[in-house]
Amino acid sequence: MVQFGRLVWREVIVLKDKMVKVSCILPSYNFSDWLPQAIESIITQTLSDWELLIIDDLSDDGALEIAQSYAREDSRIKVSLTDLKDRNLRKVNRYAHNINLAWPKSVGKYITYLGGDDWFLPRRFQIMSEYLDNDDSIYIVYSSQGVIRVEASGDEVFQMNRPLVGITWNAQCRIDQGSVMHRKECFDVVGGWDEDPNFWHCGEARFWVKLNKYWPFYPIDEVLDVKRLSNRTISWITWHGDQRYVPLAVVKGESVENTPFSH
Repeated sequence: MVQFGRLVWREVIVLKDKMVKVSCILPSYNFSDWLPQAIESIITQTLSDWELLIIDDLSDDGALEIAQSYAREDSRIKVSLTDLKDRNLRKVNRYAHNINLAWPKSVGKYITYLGGDDWFLPRRFQIMSEYLDNDDSIYIVYSSQGVIRVEASGDEVFQMNRPLVGITWNAQCRIDQGSVMHRKECFDVVGGWDEDPNFWHCGEARFWVKLNKYWPFYPIDEVLDVKRLSNRTISWITWHGDQRYVPLAVVKGESVENTPFSH
């Protein structure tokens, strides 16, 4: 009966093509071992009025097929492929580019983001959307975040709950993308994410700067998402200085303005 109920609900969404409450954008590259948990954390949200936009970035480990299998079972999940043709990270900020492919197609009142290696707690959409529903003057909210570290052995170890920073006009490098929800009309004012390849490692920070020119980020004092840190994630690579992925200007020791690598 649950499956039938979902099927009826999905059919209504498709026929009416109406706006949904939340659009979640998930840029996906590999992580086939963790992607199911990410997707299922959205399927099990207590708020069912959502869509999930997965943009696959030339995965080669079966992640694309996993995403497509979920999409066949739930029409709220939409899978598309990047329009980039190779994996050259120095041509464009691929993560930002793929988000920019997705958001113009979204039909959600609110926008949120999830990495393929992270996951949401079940009440995240409900709590955040209600917060925004209740105050039209607030455009962006964020929550506390659980962080786990993946050891070389594969064991996952709790590291910390990322603390809140209050109502802030300075969200860059302080608030993770997985903890944020904002109104879709923010894009109408600031445009999309910065695709400059020099900012591959801090695309969210660059976008937060654009948002903070107009609105502060409002805190929700509850852990609503969990982030993995492993040697396969951008955060880990950035913090540990893996130069296989660092922009050429940084490798040469040149200044990259407004990044953690600035001199």
